[in-house]
Amino acid sequence: MTKQKIFQLLPYFEKAFLAITAVGYINLLIGLNFPMILSIGLTGLAATFFLHAYKPLDLERPKDETSSLAELLGTTVIPKVLWMSASVSTVGIMFYTLDLPGYLNMLTIGGTSLLIGSIVLLLLKVSGTRYLEETALVLYRAIPIMLVVAFILLVSEQILG
Repeated sequence: MTKQKIFQLLPYFEKAFLAITAVGYINLLIGLNFPMILSIGLTGLAATFFLHAYKPLDLERPKDETSSLAELLGTTVIPKVLWMSASVSTVGIMFYTLDLPGYLNMLTIGGTSLLIGSIVLLLLKVSGTRYLEETALVLYRAIPIMLVVAFILLVSEQILG
């Protein structure tokens, strides 16, 4: 399978793993003890987010046009950081849900990176940096994950007491 084919299938994998994750959480809520479903779903989502970091953007730029540092930062560097941070945070969420050690470190690192990356990307958008419309997809993933991470960190027994 070629790289391009994998990148085309990423949205379908993401939806499938999201559905598996939802089934896993429903199983936890109704009292069934099938943690494997949840771990498969969240691990698949984390892998999908990680692969998104390597997906090239489809930008239509004139050949003689040079990119500014802000454009490079906003279209390449920050989206890659956000995708990888979303992956780390998703694994941290899985560790927290399954009561595995090490979740606090992953959530702190991933959540902080998501927060800083989102703020920088939004500041670049406000400042008028071009071509940032293509990076909105990562913010649609980063902001909800960041909110879940913040919630877990706030209710975590290790933070409060």
